[in-house]
Amino acid sequence: MSEQRPKPRPLSALVARLTLIYSLASLIGCVTERQVIVVTGAGGAVESEPCGGGRCDGVGNINGELDWLEPSELEEAVLLAASRASGMIQTDRAGGTSRCSATLISEELLLTNHHCVPDEAAAKESLFYPETEREASSYQRLTRRFRCPELIATSCAHDVSILRCQKNSALNALPGDYYGYASLSLEGAYPGEALNLIHTNCDYRQRSGDSSCTPYKLISPGEVTSYGPRCIRFDGEQGCENCRSEAKHATHNADSLGGSSGGGIFSALTHKMIGVNWGGVAAEDQSDAPNYLTTLRDLVESEPEFAELLLPLVEGRGGEIGGAPSAPVAEPHCARLAGYLEGEAFDKALSVTLCTERSAPALSFGLCLEANGERLREGEPCQKSVMIDAALSPSQRSPLVICHPDISEPLRGRCELFDDRALGFNGDDRVILFQDLNGDQQLTLGVDLVVDWIGQLGQQPAGRPWAERLLLRRDLTLLSPGTDGSEAFESRPLTSALELFDYLPPAH
Repeated sequence: MSEQRPKPRPLSALVARLTLIYSLASLIGCVTERQVIVVTGAGGAVESEPCGGGRCDGVGNINGELDWLEPSELEEAVLLAASRASGMIQTDRAGGTSRCSATLISEELLLTNHHCVPDEAAAKESLFYPETEREASSYQRLTRRFRCPELIATSCAHDVSILRCQKNSALNALPGDYYGYASLSLEGAYPGEALNLIHTNCDYRQRSGDSSCTPYKLISPGEVTSYGPRCIRFDGEQGCENCRSEAKHATHNADSLGGSSGGGIFSALTHKMIGVNWGGVAAEDQSDAPNYLTTLRDLVESEPEFAELLLPLVEGRGGEIGGAPSAPVAEPHCARLAGYLEGEAFDKALSVTLCTERSAPALSFGLCLEANGERLREGEPCQKSVMIDAALSPSQRSPLVICHPDISEPLRGRCELFDDRALGFNGDDRVILFQDLNGDQQLTLGVDLVVDWIGQLGQQPAGRPWAERLLLRRDLTLLSPGTDGSEAFESRPLTSALELFDYLPPAH
């Protein structure tokens, strides 16, 4: 889990300090309807239910079976390139040497956390190590590091710092010239969106709490789990008491540990950097509390100094948000594809259901088809799409079903909407469920919210095993990033096709 004040410290000491959290919670003085996070100086954080009566109880952390990958295991070239731009930042301070993760965002600019490099004095003692792959030798790490002594901008509220790095004399190059840098996006982060955290770390839990194990570069898949303002207090942090209470933060469940602070958060769909990881819980024996991230969008919208720096770096935007509103017109909803019918000829249908207690008005959602190897591009509306011109309500006793207009009877009589663009799918196509955030009745990657999908573009199986099948969702959880959506569904015989019109998946 990512540490908040990145001092290497055995977890046994951390667990002991977590016993102090409940008494600390009563000192926060937050608005009681907000969630409260108490972050200890040892690097732990506890998220609570809305608190009252001076007590907020913590709920645990992500410290389960790790599913992170190493760059050598990646198959996606764009994600591999993003990992090249990531690495470790080491800072010598009065209390010792700290270690965090960081990402190059231009030839010379490096983005990490405020609590990793909070001031000019810390920046002067900061070194960036991009060669942190497991295969890299100690010699490579040391000779290809970069000094980053200039603090360009910092924000305690969003826990972000940007440094300017110098050339490496042996390479005669700035770090971004040699290793590349991340493509940035202002799409935001909304519940259910798949992401990847790129960080430099080691699983010190497997070394009896020895946090000095050699860190190496990792990619952790996950998804956004919540978004909104939180009241946060850092125990023992000088000059930064409770400043994060007025800023918005998203939570996510990508696996990490101490040292993952400052790691870049990348969209799993576009592989562009959408935010920075800054915190989480580090208790040894718990496994289900989130990490926290700041989105670049929130940073740009609320910090003029960062807007001046980052907007010119956003790819293809010309220094502007590119037609996206300064904030989403619509609040994000939770919805899922509940069923998938791919029968003979035009017997094709999809069902959609909500996974929240809040109703969604008509034209909130739409379906987009990626077909024949043609991927969506950020900023371009989907051409094979249909808006769902019907309201969705959690009280509905059956899902909303969209069918191909030439679907056969008796199925046709049960369909609620018809479309021949997004419903013309085959085994090598992907159907994406979007929420139209800006209300323009277009589905645009990087502007609107990717809610769910089924299928894996360009992966057509041999023969026709994908034809003539009925799939019903197991539950309302999101499918794992990068996998075929059919893995989140159970197969049923086509003779049961009418189940599609009545089936609601169980809550997760």
